[in-house]
Amino acid sequence: MIRQKTIFDSLIEVFKKILKPSHLFFCKIIIKDSFFYIFALPLKFFQNFGKKRRKSILAPGKTLIYQPFTAAETILISPFLNLWYNHFNQKVDFACSINNEPASLPVQKHESIHKIHTISDKFIDKFIFFRKNKYNTVILLFPYPFFDIAFLLWFLRVRNRVGIEYLKKNYFLNFSIRFNEYNAHLTYQVKSLFEECILKKINDLPQPFFLFDENKRTEARKLLNSLHVIRFVVCHINLSSIINFNEWPASNLSDFIKLFLEKNRLMHVLLIESKNNKEYLNSVISKIPLEFSRKVHKISGISYDTIYFLLEKSKFFLNLNSPLGHVAAAAKTTIFNIYGPFNEKINQPFSSSSKSIFINIECRPCYKIFHSFKCTNETKNACLINLSGDYLFQFISKNGF
Repeated sequence: MIRQKTIFDSLIEVFKKILKPSHLFFCKIIIKDSFFYIFALPLKFFQNFGKKRRKSILAPGKTLIYQPFTAAETILISPFLNLWYNHFNQKVDFACSINNEPASLPVQKHESIHKIHTISDKFIDKFIFFRKNKYNTVILLFPYPFFDIAFLLWFLRVRNRVGIEYLKKNYFLNFSIRFNEYNAHLTYQVKSLFEECILKKINDLPQPFFLFDENKRTEARKLLNSLHVIRFVVCHINLSSIINFNEWPASNLSDFIKLFLEKNRLMHVLLIESKNNKEYLNSVISKIPLEFSRKVHKISGISYDTIYFLLEKSKFFLNLNSPLGHVAAAAKTTIFNIYGPFNEKINQPFSSSSKSIFINIECRPCYKIFHSFKCTNETKNACLINLSGDYLFQFISKNGF
């Protein structure tokens, strides 16, 4: 059956012609739920909704943690699960977007998880889900750019509506903190949110975790044996459509690999291939001299669990905008994070072995979460272009490699 073209599809086609891809992403979200905002926006001008907030959460009842984004964010917010379970001694449901099912992967086997759900991004599907399940407490564990789901929870009379506010005050949440976009790591902000729920300071912060499938360890060994690799490092370059990370010259990475392999003759380099970096990696390898390119291997089509075991054995992990940095932190691997416009203080892997590499120029960090990105420097993308192969090599050498 052929799907009929809707008004929504027609609007998107118009916006495709006049907007950049980064702007189009946000237009899709706004247009898709436009009917909701027509009713919700007038209510935003009122400051108090429903029952007044209780002093603290004493009996949370049936609880859901909703994290719709990626597995990386789930790892960063995973300490909240331990804090909640240890304090209330109660299991919770976990939900993620149906478009990002791997988001639940790091916590699927955790003792605090009762059931895993996937929810459509459509407003009506969210309404049906929350209406059917009748939760007493819902926790939104990531700064939300729009307040539609918080309004929905208030409308359905969810007693405890917990979350991290983004930008303006969200009056539909009755237990919340403001998102700090400049100085506080997300894991610490999650701790502050828990303290807001119980109105008590806590000293201990559980480490972020990734619960892997032990059966995948054999798969990792077979992969290494097939490549005849014993000593190696892993690298993942995640090129984003919103931020121009592909402006980091491929020659910079190939220069680093050449310098590194010259010094470490017994080492190999594993480059993790994904949908958005195939051409980039081919360009990198083509620029490496033949004597060294034989020790550079592209790997693809492997699971998060297999990557975990590779990272566990790797000497270090070189990471540009990759969610796998958080998997590496859970595997207790040394991580070198390349930062261009991003703020390393907010979402870098939560590990004492995580090192940040960036060019210290006045305009960085300039990227804000949920905002379209536009470089304003006189030398466009200077924070990436100036990260030369020699600069990386010198930084990593000073840290014992």
